[in-house]
Amino acid sequence: MRDFRRFFMVVGCGLLPLLAVGCDSIENPRTLVPGEPDVAATRSVELHRSQFEDVPVPRGFEFVTRGNRSFNYARGGVRVGRFLYRGRQGVEEVAAFFRRTMGLRAYGWQFRSQDVGQSNTIIGFSKNRVDCTVTITPGANGTYVQIDMAGPA
Repeated sequence: MRDFRRFFMVVGCGLLPLLAVGCDSIENPRTLVPGEPDVAATRSVELHRSQFEDVPVPRGFEFVTRGNRSFNYARGGVRVGRFLYRGRQGVEEVAAFFRRTMGLRAYGWQFRSQDVGQSNTIIGFSKNRVDCTVTITPGANGTYVQIDMAGPA
């Protein structure tokens, strides 16, 4: 039994460097033709972290940008965004804030649905064919609010 474990440890340690080398080839799996852009040159540089003006945020919640968790993109008639916030209010208070505030004239969102689960609360809104989903999740360090938006600009 010990020899069996040792065999798998040796094989596993031998495969680890191969996997690391293989990851590099996944990023750019072939040789480029002269004049052809590499992967870095074709990545989008048009993602932004500025929040949309028509989405309110509860008082005391901070914008989380660490780990590229929050971004927006608006171009070519498309508007997409994901924003993450962290604060100290409870899930019920935050849900009530969004149900009450999103429908105000300044924001103009229409309430669509609410789903209260054990691990989170999801509230859906829409406006001019744009969908906005607010996911409220309790965490060890406070309450997290994720706002996902997609639709025509």
